[in-house]
Formats: sequence, structure tokens, C-alpha cells
Amino acid sequence: MRRLTVTLFFIFLSSLTVLAQQPCKPYGPAGSILSFCPPAGMTVKKEPGDLHAGFLKVSPDGKDAVVLVINESQVDISLGEFGYEMISSAYEDASFADTTLINIGEYPTANGLRGLRLVFLAETARKGSTVKDKVERIFYLYEGPKGARVFFNALFPSADTTAETLIDNAMKTIKIKK
Repeated sequence: MRRLTVTLFFIFLSSLTVLAQQPCKPYGPAGSILSFCPPAGMTVKKEPGDLHAGFLKVSPDGKDAVVLVINESQVDISLGEFGYEMISSAYEDASFADTTLINIGEYPTANGLRGLRLVFLAETARKGSTVKDKVERIFYLYEGPKGARVFFNALFPSADTTAETLIDNAMKTIKIKK
């Protein structure tokens, strides 16, 4: 009887875990090769003419934000070469000062899609201000079919300890149509 009670207790606990998971509403516009579960709590911002929306989460005080931008491109280079070009572009971006690459590594998705993750620290000035904020930029790069490359650019205050996990978890859900 005790064994049955313990077994039923573990079944109950595992069912709570399933119920506690937030269902994902996949994002993947028509004409795109990708879909993924956007980070929870981020609002969608789409500009007319853009294939992809951007995602934004503003802090309660309105001073800081987490931003995620997506881009698809056709290039005739390897994923590693694409990563090198993204590193170069990060250092050339005039919006940021004191850019430092602090980590580079493979970052596969949950379904095994091969990707790269580049992490930078940088400084940027708020609009209309000379005060510089320390920010973390993470580039996620993935291969698509026939030379397609998918590039995610995440930006958030370096002091925001939850943003990196929020974005990383969303990147693990990426699926690319072949």
C-alpha cells in the first residue's frame, strides 16, 4: 500500500509540472523559414515592410528594456564565417562603445539545430543623454536551407540577471524549415 501511495504521489507531482508549463504560441510569419516561442512577457513590435517583428519588454520604471530583433539573410558563407562577420559588425556599430566579446560558443536548439552564440558587453547612451549604460548583447546565429542564415540580436542591461535566461530559453525553441 505504501508503494502505491508513493507512486501516486509522484504521478501527481509530475502532472503539476505539466500543468505549470506555459503553453507556447509559436511565432513564425508567412514567408519566413523559422518559428520559435517568443520570450514570455515580451510585446511584439512590427514595422511596416519588415518580415519579422521585434520583441520588447520594458522594465516597470520604464528606464530599461530587453529587445530581441530577428533577421534572415541569404549568404554564401559558412556559419563560422557568418559569426566572424557578426563579431566585426558588433565592433563597428557606432551605437555602442567599449564593446568586448566575452563568450563565443555553440548553442544548439532543443531539437538539435546547430547554432552559435556570441556574447558582448558594451556601453550605449540613452536617447538624448550623455550618460552611458552597460548593456549585454547576445547574437544567436543559425543555419537555414540553401545558404539562409537566421540572426537574433538580443540587447538588455548588463545588470538584468533574468533577461539572459529568458532569451536563452526562447532560442532553444527555434525551428527552421528545410
